[in-house]
Amino acid sequence: MTKSLRFELLDTLSYLRDSDVQHPYLPDIVHCMEEMLKCFDGDQLINKDQINKLVLSLDRLLSDDYELYKSEVGVKVINAISETLKATKDG
Repeated sequence: MTKSLRFELLDTLSYLRDSDVQHPYLPDIVHCMEEMLKCFDGDQLINKDQINKLVLSLDRLLSDDYELYKSEVGVKVINAISETLKATKDG
């Protein structure tokens, strides 16, 4: 995982915590991102289960609330997840 990905995850987590957006699946996404950061900080690899949980939570969120998907929160979450998937695929 690269330092830029770590920054992306931290930035997204901070944004989600500071936003007033409430959604049943956002806590799952936040938890998954926090677990990935723990792996990064502990110099461990992110495992496939963590990625699957994150993608599943995102899929549920997008299926459930298209307006949130199109919002700034949705875009930030999708970008962070996209960067995570690219980084884990590349490295």
